[in-house]
Formats: sequence, C-alpha cells, structure tokens
Amino acid sequence: KSAREKTIIENLKSSKTAQVREFCEWVTRQECKRGNVKFGSCKKLHFRKLIHGHTDTTLGDCSFLNTCFHMDTCKYVHYAIDEEDRGRTCEHKHREAMK
Repeated sequence: KSAREKTIIENLKSSKTAQVREFCEWVTRQECKRGNVKFGSCKKLHFRKLIHGHTDTTLGDCSFLNTCFHMDTCKYVHYAIDEEDRGRTCEHKHREAMK
C-alpha cells in the first residue's frame, strides 16, 4: 500500500472512545437469555420493545425502528436501547475518557 493509502486507512479507523457496538442477534435481552446459552457473556447491544396503546404487535417491526417520525401514532413495534446496555456504554465512555 502507498503512504497515502495507509494515511487514509489510519484516519478512518475508530478511536478508542468510539461508541460503535455490535447488535445482539437476539435483539432483546429477554430473547438473548432464552436463546443464548452464554447470555452472561453477551457484550453486544440489546434493545427493548416500545409497546404503546396504539401498537399492534401482529404488524411486526416498524422499518424506521427508533427513528420513526410518527411513533406517537405508528402501529408498528419500535425499539429503544436497553437501559442496562445504555449504562454499560456510558461506563465504558467514562473509563476511556479517564485514560
């Protein structure tokens, strides 16, 4: 690789404080506990379902997930980051900032 290519690659790499995390294939913490025999070691990001009075779970997931502009009326299922995982992300961010 040329010096220019190496510089570009280095500039595109995530920093140590990057907040990118892999989503758990089971999506919710409850499903992960049921389907993942090594749940305690799952460090991936989990979500929780947002079910409102107008939500019709038989319709399935909204294609906009948590970015839907009509969450207050949209009948599809939406998601938010699981609070336990949000706390873990904040703790990680704080530890990295202290280094």
